[in-house]
Amino acid sequence: MFVPVTAMTLFPFLKKDLFENASAMVRRKIGPLPVITLVGGITLTYMIWMVVASFIFPAVGGGINSTKLLVLAGLVVSGLIVFYVARWYRLKNEGIDINWTFQSIPPV
Repeated sequence: MFVPVTAMTLFPFLKKDLFENASAMVRRKIGPLPVITLVGGITLTYMIWMVVASFIFPAVGGGINSTKLLVLAGLVVSGLIVFYVARWYRLKNEGIDINWTFQSIPPV
């Protein structure tokens, strides 16, 4: 959830044109600070604390060890491998770069 929360937090600053054209609820501000940035910052802080707490207090996260970290790293690497193999296949057989999806559709 770090990626969407970070995107939500930075959205008003990185995509100003989309933010200005969003609904009134999304554009709400407390002073100069967009509410979406405030909520995103609080959520991101909480999520970071939960990760840190799982290392500091094993009862919270069930204990973190090298095996669990290697499994997590394997999931990330396998996801990247699947993406790039799919991209290569689509480029070779259909001439479509699936990476364009992330450039033409806003991530938020």
